[in-house]
Amino acid sequence: MITSFPPSQWLRRISALQVHWRSHRVAAAGGVSFLCSEIDKRVSKELQRIQVDPDLLPLIRAAYTSDLNTKIGGARPDERARLEAVLKATDEEENRTARLYAAGKISEEIWDTLWAEWQDRRNQVRRTLETLTVSQQVHIDNLEMALQIIARIGTLYNGLERKDQKELLRQVVSRVVVNDAGNVSLELRTPFAYLRDLTQEIRTVKKQSKRGKAEKKTDGITTVGSSGACSNQLQSCGKDRNLSEPSSGLNRSIFLQRIESPYHAQLVRLSTLE
Repeated sequence: MITSFPPSQWLRRISALQVHWRSHRVAAAGGVSFLCSEIDKRVSKELQRIQVDPDLLPLIRAAYTSDLNTKIGGARPDERARLEAVLKATDEEENRTARLYAAGKISEEIWDTLWAEWQDRRNQVRRTLETLTVSQQVHIDNLEMALQIIARIGTLYNGLERKDQKELLRQVVSRVVVNDAGNVSLELRTPFAYLRDLTQEIRTVKKQSKRGKAEKKTDGITTVGSSGACSNQLQSCGKDRNLSEPSSGLNRSIFLQRIESPYHAQLVRLSTLE
């Protein structure tokens, strides 16, 4: 069984159940209970794991700048028209289905499910349309601010008061997941999840680069250039994609959703904490 809840709820739960957990009492029958202090340590450890190595920062900036240039800087002129067409098609689909519902050809349960899907689709498209009006420099500034936070999030979290720890988790983490073994994983908000994915990709590339160089040395082949040449050139060393090129799996609408920064004002404050 896996338990998940927003970070604010997790912190409230710690406060409410602190005595309960520390006394090792078992909760409801079949339930799982953990020491507050142990969960806190594991959250802190997970944040340390997410923290970005300083030497990767230039590579991450190069990668997201390339994505921005391709997805936004080189935007197709028909992008807005396409999204507006999606809204229009959604309205037409809803109208057709409303007639079927009025005629008793679909159930109320099906109607409610479809209505919720239409609202989600509209909200997603409208957010993307709003993002189209935001300049590329604003996106760069937001990503840079988020990068500065995630680059020191583990150290920062451990040095904050409980109130500020709670605020940091609320703005960076969308959900804390705890399994039966007490292992913790964190689901990040935008744009932190996007930056973590870039970081993981770059780490994988660097490992492959080191492994490739070791194999060359074993074969008696001398590698030309410095040990960091591959990373400096953002080469993927055996992979098809160069890290300076955009992620092929990200279409424009999804990319815009992943880099949006809905909590900009709060992030500005967090970026100034020490």
